This record gives sequence, C-alpha cells and structure tokens, in this order.
Amino acid sequence: MTEPKKSCQCHDYHRPDVDSTEAVWVDPSSYDYRQHGPPYMTASERDDIRKTASKLSPRLAAIVEDIDVTPLTTVLVVLLAANQVHYSHHWMTHGPSYYGDHLLFQRLFEESADVWDGVAERYLGLGGRREYLSPVDLTAGVAQVCRRVCTYYPNDPTPIQMAKCGLDMEYIVLSVLKTVYQTMEKSGALSGGTDDLLQAAMNKHEEFVYLLRQRVQQA
Repeated sequence: MTEPKKSCQCHDYHRPDVDSTEAVWVDPSSYDYRQHGPPYMTASERDDIRKTASKLSPRLAAIVEDIDVTPLTTVLVVLLAANQVHYSHHWMTHGPSYYGDHLLFQRLFEESADVWDGVAERYLGLGGRREYLSPVDLTAGVAQVCRRVCTYYPNDPTPIQMAKCGLDMEYIVLSVLKTVYQTMEKSGALSGGTDDLLQAAMNKHEEFVYLLRQRVQQA
C-alpha cells in the first residue's frame, strides 16, 4: 500500500504573520533571490544584518588591510577563509547538537562554493593576473585571516563558540563585499556582471549570518 502524498506547505514570506523560520519555500516562478534574498529572512532581519555589518566594518577592516592585492582577490581570500572555518567546524563539532551542527556547517561551506568560484573566474575574465591566484599566495592570505579571527576562540571550541566564530567570519565577508562593491562602483570598474556577482554574494552571505545567528541564539 502506497503512502498518501503530503500536501506542500507553501509559506508566503511577504506576510508579517508568517514565522520566518517556517517560510522556507516560495513559488520559484515568482521568487528572485537578487530582489528578495533568502525566502525565510524578513526585511527587518536583513536590514539588521546589514546595519550590524556596517557598524563592525572599521574594526574588521584591520583583519584584511594587508592582504589587499586587488579588490576581487581580497574578496576571494576572505570567502575562502570563511569556507575553511565552516569546513573545520563541520569536522570538529561534537556533543548533543552534533548532527544538526554538522549539517549546518556543511550547508555553509557547500553553498559558498559557487560564490568564491564565481569571484575567481570573474577576476580572471577581467584580465586579472593568474599568479595572484597561486596556491601559495591564496593559502597564505586565508591562513592570515583565519588566524586573526579564530585567535579569539580556543583551539577546541564548543559548538556555540564555533557558531560565534563562523558568525564573526561572515560579518567580515559582508564588510569586505560592501567595501569592494563601493570601491569598484566609485572607480567605474563595476561592470554589470560583477555587480550581479557581488550582489548575489552579499545575499547568500546574509543568509549565512541569519542561520548562524539563529544557532547562537539557541544557547
């Protein structure tokens, strides 16, 4: 006997009465991630994330100030550093919340892959120097950013400390993305394709901030 199909619960994320943690699905024919962002994040939550990232920008700038080679390679280094942080925490998490945290960190590093790959390809497509993407240079920059962020946490952090560290890292990503976007726009170097790429990256990493904030608030 076959099991009856369950009806699809489609939540309208525009409605104020909808719980944002439930509004995880929308009609793909009407959903535009560049316009709407993550479908389960309310407009007020998105604004709060952006304001927090802006407030942290001066302090976070010092973390990446001496890895600045070109705007897009700086973005790439920070994205790869965030990816490494989430990948490590995916392996290292433990305790009663292990399974949920394991999947959360996995989601973060898997969904970030298209972003940093797109940034690297865009950089080369705009005539960037290949040697700036050498494994030696990239890993040195990634190690530097990870060291400066993770130094505030123990080498064997608790799951909540991992989420907080990942959240710090994501705020750095948003800060760098915004700064680079404004710099390239001001200099006239922001093409339509690069504009779309950076905007999509900001939307994706705002989603990561939202997920990590939810995890931290569970403590």
